[in-house]
Amino acid sequence: MYYNLQEDEVHPYQRHYISLVQEAHPIVHLEHQSESEYLMLQNLTAEQWSYRYAEGKWTIGEVYLHVLDTERIMMSRALWVARGSTLEQPGFDQDAFAVYADASRYSPESFLIEYSAQRRSTMSFFQHLTDEELLRKAVISGAPMSVRTLMYVIAGHTTHHYQVLNEKYL
Repeated sequence: MYYNLQEDEVHPYQRHYISLVQEAHPIVHLEHQSESEYLMLQNLTAEQWSYRYAEGKWTIGEVYLHVLDTERIMMSRALWVARGSTLEQPGFDQDAFAVYADASRYSPESFLIEYSAQRRSTMSFFQHLTDEELLRKAVISGAPMSVRTLMYVIAGHTTHHYQVLNEKYL
């Protein structure tokens, strides 16, 4: 079932990511996305993994470590909210996180193992939530967001970076 997200459960900053989810259900999007990304990432050489298209831009490895970190953060938020927490959750600064994330510690192969495990966990978590849990909301980064919105954000954020990689890196 496709979710018609309501205004009061979507952070304005996340609208772009949500608009990138084209499948009938975000879980289907996550599954298809995992397959296409796996194929792309498994064929990267070490040189491509460390390629940046311009000075000051992230390498492919850094982009995908950012994607993984963001999925972990959004999943943590979804877990808190689905389990009934209404505590406000702060935003996170992706550039500050990137300073401490060392993508050079990952080979494309080792990254794929970790990313695949996280994605399987993400999909399983969302598949087992009730409608009531998916509709639960909390204030995140200053605006109310529902658990189901976080599912869309994970899918759309990854799609956004996959598109950027295909346009600017490969």
